[in-house]
Amino acid sequence: MDSFLDFHELDEAIGRSNWVKAASVVLANNVRSHGANAIASSDTNQKLDRIARQNNWIAGLLLLNLATTTSDRSILKGIKGGKR
Repeated sequence: MDSFLDFHELDEAIGRSNWVKAASVVLANNVRSHGANAIASSDTNQKLDRIARQNNWIAGLLLLNLATTTSDRSILKGIKGGKR
């Protein structure tokens, strides 16, 4: 019987193409960037705006994960429409 670690490593290696990995890195970097900007802001309205932008990037990252996990490319259309 395979150990959990063997199964987990195998599962993670399946179904993630290079463009998905690259897109995930870009989206995650944008999430971190907007988070850092929100922390650095002293004005409450700027903080809220930056957190809202960060949430848009998080939604894109989640949609990318969902689309690749379910192999449903139609979900990816939501990423394009959600960014501003």
